Amino acid sequence: MPTLILSCPTLEQELNHALKLHNSSATVQYLPARLHSDMQDIRPTLQKIIDENTTFDQIVILLSGCGGSTAGLFARTAKIIIPKTHDCLDILLADENCQITNRNPDGIYMTGSWYKYHMQTLLNANKLIDEIGYEKAAEKLRNIFKTLNKFYIIDTGVFDVEEIKMGLTSLIKILDGTLKILPGKYGFLQKVAIGEMTKENFYITPKGEVTGKIPYKF
Repeated sequence: MPTLILSCPTLEQELNHALKLHNSSATVQYLPARLHSDMQDIRPTLQKIIDENTTFDQIVILLSGCGGSTAGLFARTAKIIIPKTHDCLDILLADENCQITNRNPDGIYMTGSWYKYHMQTLLNANKLIDEIGYEKAAEKLRNIFKTLNKFYIIDTGVFDVEEIKMGLTSLIKILDGTLKILPGKYGFLQKVAIGEMTKENFYITPKGEVTGKIPYKF
């Protein structure tokens, strides 16, 4: 069945690994990274992609409920399939059976792709220190993060955990924070790769209908 997968680039390493592992023939399109800071544009971007792609039987949208962006999409050209998760972090934390690990809503979570994205932001404490000095950088970061100082690395086995630990060391020290390593089996991506997307774990909207709102729940 011809399948188009629409994904946030922060899932790229795990999704590519799952598709290769299971010899999937699905087509993947990664959304622009700028949408992280322009979430109001996600829904119209998704709808435009859906409307323009007429050769697929199903379109899998891996953004889940992120920012409410997948609610109200018209399945004009194909069936739409969306994981029953709040966002992509749930997708990564889910085990092989798509059971989602409880997570700290105030935690800051990292994978290889997420780390690459955040190194373009103020999470890159080392760059900020080089630019304005340690004391000014520390003060700025404490004002931004306030009580947010619990960091988690989701170890999915497809990136170098030690590299991320080292990269976060300065920021965690400034914030007097903590770091924990969590297992990430990215079960939903495994299901997508093998084409096993059932109503138990995925919202399925038939062609010609409109997607519903995904409940916000950690």
